[in-house]
Amino acid sequence: MKEKSIFSYNNKKFFQQDVTDSILNLGIKNGDIIFIHSDLSKFGKLSEIKTKLEFNTVFLNACLDAVGSNGTVVIPTFTYSFGDNFNANNIFDINNSPSVLNYFTEVARLSDGFIRSDDPMLS
Repeated sequence: MKEKSIFSYNNKKFFQQDVTDSILNLGIKNGDIIFIHSDLSKFGKLSEIKTKLEFNTVFLNACLDAVGSNGTVVIPTFTYSFGDNFNANNIFDINNSPSVLNYFTEVARLSDGFIRSDDPMLS
């Protein structure tokens, strides 16, 4: 199956490997621990990938590829559940409370192999 391009910029198409290579060019290597706090909406015009899930999954997989199986990718999945005076029913559930940050953090939270901390504010 042909790999889909993620986005395009100046008539050049970019693929998952381009994202992985860019991360590696930053000096990230196999076995590293990286922390990602991101807004993926700032990338170029979407190309062959059209869904939010596909787009965000490509970036997540590129990060995982860059650090390899011995590395760790840390992504905040904050819920800000504790101390919410506006919603007394806002109870933190480590497995089911969605991240309020962005779609990328939800893709990570729901991915196999990711472990969420049990902090109700800054999980």
